[in-house]
Amino acid sequence: IGAHPQNTAKPDQDFVGYVMRKLLRTTYFRIHAICSALRIPQKYLIATHTWIAFRYLLRNKVDLLYDRHVDQLMLCALYGVCKIMRYEPELSFGKIIEAYTACRGEELGEKSCTRIVRHIRLVREQDSNGETDTKRKTHGNVIHLYNQVFVPSMKTHLLQSDSLKKAADRFSRSKMHDTVTIASSAPPDGIIVATQTVEV
Repeated sequence: IGAHPQNTAKPDQDFVGYVMRKLLRTTYFRIHAICSALRIPQKYLIATHTWIAFRYLLRNKVDLLYDRHVDQLMLCALYGVCKIMRYEPELSFGKIIEAYTACRGEELGEKSCTRIVRHIRLVREQDSNGETDTKRKTHGNVIHLYNQVFVPSMKTHLLQSDSLKKAADRFSRSKMHDTVTIASSAPPDGIIVATQTVEV
């Protein structure tokens, strides 16, 4: 009697697809909650563009999630989108972290939120030759993650995103209409790097 090999690929793919959809849905609500806590008007669509950026990361840069908490990359995406759009008043990582803790603190606890934003793996402890590089900083906070990992991986996508460019233009026109001065002379790639320190 011939044995028919079971096709396990499709069930596995279905499960992975389910996990991805669940993750994207969860992240969507977390991003909107943080933007609401930051009092970012919905008309600027920063939450939407942050979620789109995170979706791109999940589909094309999933390795960034290895040994990291999903919220860490979500916070990086939010900060990056705000920088590209030149959102004003400027949102520091400190303000974003405060909003994150306010939204997630009840569920996770303040200590867990602090650990999520302050103790992050930056690089794998072993290089491609399997040898430990003791000179490289292996852990840091969310700003280190943003500057050293997120920006090198996502900068090109964020700067070349047509939807983000259009959103930035709409935001600029909106602020000008409200008679608020917009500092528009700096090129996008000159404002993407984060320089603050994290205080939580």
